[in-house]
Amino acid sequence: MNASITKLTQEMSRQAGEIPAMYGHVDFSLTPERFTTEAGEHTQLGPKLLGRRPALLANKDRVALTKIFTMHGDPVADAYAALIPKYGFHRLAAMLGEACDRGLSKIEDAPAELTRFVSAMEVFPAWLDAKLIDEGARLETQYIRAHSSLRNSWGLHRNLHEQVLRIADGPNRSALEQGGGAAGEGDGDFFYDERPAGSA
Repeated sequence: MNASITKLTQEMSRQAGEIPAMYGHVDFSLTPERFTTEAGEHTQLGPKLLGRRPALLANKDRVALTKIFTMHGDPVADAYAALIPKYGFHRLAAMLGEACDRGLSKIEDAPAELTRFVSAMEVFPAWLDAKLIDEGARLETQYIRAHSSLRNSWGLHRNLHEQVLRIADGPNRSALEQGGGAAGEGDGDFFYDERPAGSA
């Protein structure tokens, strides 16, 4: 077992003693039910990766590391979250937000757990690729905007359709539901045309 796995194992085992309110009842010697190294067991790997499963399982250090991380929390953040019974969730969230926006010095009687939390967030790991993070954030923002625009457009489309049906609610209703309009056959096709714009 390499040094990093040994260190992480020790950290994992200490969680119960360091944050008893959250982890005091957890037996860290047990293997989580969601973790398995059996080739025939159900897995979340997609079809494209299933063929690589034997090779992935053959890497014993990686398997051991993955197993540890299934039981390894975030000691710094968890210690702050464990203060919920004392301060309440909203107060803790407000203090954290203010500390991030205005600085720890602006928090009166800030708990030590908050100081450690914010201090830990200010340390930028040497192995982290800032450019890759920015690129990922840019791509995710593009996806969210495109998806949101499409969803809003479809929502408006459906709302308009429902409004028209409510207004009709008479002889014209069945015609509208079938795609025909009151003014002429085919006028209601707009409501159910799901083809992309510009398609024939």
